[in-house]
Amino acid sequence: DGPRKGNSGADALHRALLAGVPKQFGLWDREERAYRSATGGHFAIFPGSVVFGGKRWDWVMGMELVDTTRLWARRVAKIDPAWVERVAPHLCRSRHGEGRWDAGQGAVYAKETVLCSGLPIVTGRRIHFGRVNPAAARRIFICEGLIPGAVKGKSALVDRLGELRAEVDLIEHKLRRRGGLWSEDAVVDFLEDRLPEGMCTTKAYLKWMNDRDDEILPGVQDVVLEDLEGLDLSGFPDQLDHGDESFAVYYHCAPGERDDGVTLGVHVDQLGRLPDWFPGWGVPGDLERRTEWLIRSLPKDLRRACQPVSTRAREFADRWWEADRQASVTKCLGEFLSEATGFHIAESSFGIDRLPDDLVTKIWVCDDEGEELAMGESVSDLQTQLGAVVAERFEDAANEEWEFHGLESWPDFEIPEWVDTASGRAYPALMDERSAVGCRAFSRPADARESHRAGVVRLLMLQQPDQVAYLKKKFPLDLMAKLELPRLQSGVELLIPTAAEGALGLGRIESGAGFMERSESARGEWWNAAQQLGANLEQAFEIRQEVSGWIESSRTDRHLAEVADDLEEQLMWLFRSQFPWRSGYWRTVDYGRQMKAIRSRISRLSGMPISRDLEKMDRVRRFWEPWFQEWTQRPDDAALWDYGWLLLEYRTSLFAPDIAVRERVSEKQLGKGW
Repeated sequence: DGPRKGNSGADALHRALLAGVPKQFGLWDREERAYRSATGGHFAIFPGSVVFGGKRWDWVMGMELVDTTRLWARRVAKIDPAWVERVAPHLCRSRHGEGRWDAGQGAVYAKETVLCSGLPIVTGRRIHFGRVNPAAARRIFICEGLIPGAVKGKSALVDRLGELRAEVDLIEHKLRRRGGLWSEDAVVDFLEDRLPEGMCTTKAYLKWMNDRDDEILPGVQDVVLEDLEGLDLSGFPDQLDHGDESFAVYYHCAPGERDDGVTLGVHVDQLGRLPDWFPGWGVPGDLERRTEWLIRSLPKDLRRACQPVSTRAREFADRWWEADRQASVTKCLGEFLSEATGFHIAESSFGIDRLPDDLVTKIWVCDDEGEELAMGESVSDLQTQLGAVVAERFEDAANEEWEFHGLESWPDFEIPEWVDTASGRAYPALMDERSAVGCRAFSRPADARESHRAGVVRLLMLQQPDQVAYLKKKFPLDLMAKLELPRLQSGVELLIPTAAEGALGLGRIESGAGFMERSESARGEWWNAAQQLGANLEQAFEIRQEVSGWIESSRTDRHLAEVADDLEEQLMWLFRSQFPWRSGYWRTVDYGRQMKAIRSRISRLSGMPISRDLEKMDRVRRFWEPWFQEWTQRPDDAALWDYGWLLLEYRTSLFAPDIAVRERVSEKQLGKGW
């Protein structure tokens, strides 16, 4: 009544008996609390059996089935359901699950279930699917093995499919059709036409492919259903050129991500040579769509004049598809539409900010190792953000030729105001090294100008130490000025190089011969320059004392407080730290005129309505406030200084018309910024 564990003799006997009654077995049914029979219905173990009430087995066979009050099984034994398949295969049938590619085994496998009269005698048996369904196994091998590259071993076909996948993926990004070109069905059809019938294992495939790689390598047209020649991919280049520079172009169709659309790859050394307007053109393939968006962003009356919009956009795109571009897309489009419609359409009429994100070209800046330094949409903003990095790299490259130190005389070459190098325009200049001079190139003309001033003056002072020593002892300056200068962090020691600059005269010195000539002339001019400097400073300090007193007394006046604050800012600029040297000789000897202009403004306040002065002040402060804020944050930035002097001349022309100006300054000129 049941095999003992490990009793192979009993198991053999039961298998032999099962062969005689192959359908008299059953599977325990928990819901019915009986055994579901292979013949249909249910049976229970006869109460007289020795196994009745004992451990319940899942599978049993009964030599006798007696139907009384219910169907009873007598002479019962435990069986292994797999025996049924062995002793009565003609009564069994198989079902197979979906095949799956097994990269480790290099074949297609499926799960098999064996049924006998509806009872699952074998479940989940793993079988080689190619023996069951060769055609289906071959297709699975193609779809899950070859196409994804999940086939072990070197195969030119698998490599080629990977290359084509990347190529088509790039095309999809360019055309913004993710998943719209690559066709698994096309690849499957291509391979099914070429692979032998029944091929579904790695071993068979590699053996067959030994001499046939080149015969079945697909082309890009074989893996897509659409005609690629009709898409005109020439409008989506992998690089854009401007002058001698080439910029990599990256495409990414990912709405919402920071690099969605077109991105220009710019090496940090190229950033200074990339025009701010260049990215605005995008790529030729997007130009028609970009143009249509820009036209639709125009004010309503101008937009109506540009109808039909799609036609205008196509005409503009055709004209500029391959044309040389030297200005912004909005400027060129404005001129094109003005010519076509007869209406004046300015560059500022377009709503650039209304372009969709994918039409806004991004700029990605990298270093020598290809690592990201910054990413943005504005070239000028990136140049500001990376200004220090760009300048340092540029100067390092330029100074391989221009950098020298420890010179005691003019170097044996000329130092022009600027030179063109492989990295761009550089500005060479002498440097002040205290006990000697040096030479190096700068990336900004303002920095080069200040360095060259200091270097030339230091060289003169080193060559004429007697003049320096004399002025240290007897500089022509009254006591009040000598006391006032240290309070302004501008000691008398700064006046000596300033006087030396005056002795040399106006004009940039670029050669050794020019320096020798000017230095000889300067020997007799040191004292005269110092006298001019001292006299103007004494006059400036005297008037400054008057102006400072007026400012203090007017701070609480509700009418004059604004004027007092404005004048205080003007004095801050004039008498900033180290002002004699930073202003330079020729501006410092003009301080008397500057202070007279301030005094003239104050004197006029008593003879005219305060509103007139405030109106003029509004005109000035429109330019003064943004510049003054920038200067207070970066007082050592020489690039800001020239604009400050222009503002002073503009102030003089408005507030003190009785004082002559050094140059006429217009609001248009100031509007260009610094």
